[in-house]
Amino acid sequence: MTPAPVEWLDAPPRQDEPHLAILAGARSHSNLPIDPAAAYSQLTGLPFGLADLNSGMLTYAAFVELCPVLKDEVVAAFRNGPGPHVVVDHDEDLIYYAVRVPGESTREKLAVGFIPRDIHAPSDWLRESAQQADWSRAELQRWIDGIQPASADVLPRLLRLAEMQVCAAQDARISRHVDELAGQLDATYEELSLLHDLARNLRVSLDPVELAQTCVHRLHQALNAEGCCVLLVPRDAPMRFVCDGRLPCD
Repeated sequence: MTPAPVEWLDAPPRQDEPHLAILAGARSHSNLPIDPAAAYSQLTGLPFGLADLNSGMLTYAAFVELCPVLKDEVVAAFRNGPGPHVVVDHDEDLIYYAVRVPGESTREKLAVGFIPRDIHAPSDWLRESAQQADWSRAELQRWIDGIQPASADVLPRLLRLAEMQVCAAQDARISRHVDELAGQLDATYEELSLLHDLARNLRVSLDPVELAQTCVHRLHQALNAEGCCVLLVPRDAPMRFVCDGRLPCD
């Protein structure tokens, strides 16, 4: 029986893959690159580029020169369901795979890669593509040697774990960014509130010392410091310290 030119392999997750389970906890979110293609490559040992499914174009990585445009059948397979996707192309003797890009609201952009079905015996199609891309035999072999061997039936589970890790890292970065923005917003609110109080106090006819005491007290609260102090140096009166809180001086 002749195999179909393109074969889809989307396997459900399993809990009995110890070497895959190690991947899920092997690297902390903070150690992953921000770029999704680089993050997927670091986690899986597989080459990744970025694909626009509207045009079928592959970009980002040098290896995409071997196949700069995805076949229509491969694009159709990548559009089918939530993924991750693994597609075996029997004509080119390649395994294509795709995972989602964190932060993308549509499935028009994916992190995509491909490897020879047998890294020890690359197909004639791959050798011809390398020649057309002006790759030497040594360059093609170096690329193949850098690929983590993985069978098509294991790839869906490997990619699912990597996708969970990369997307969780993105969510963690977003959460940290939101926390930082919230902290900056709090600080800005305190500054505006302090300036508002100072402006209001300046419009009130207060003795300079009373005004300084009011401002220093408010500033002490806003800064959450041990203490604050202002030195008043009037022209026709002695210098005076106006303090609030504890200070390392007498």
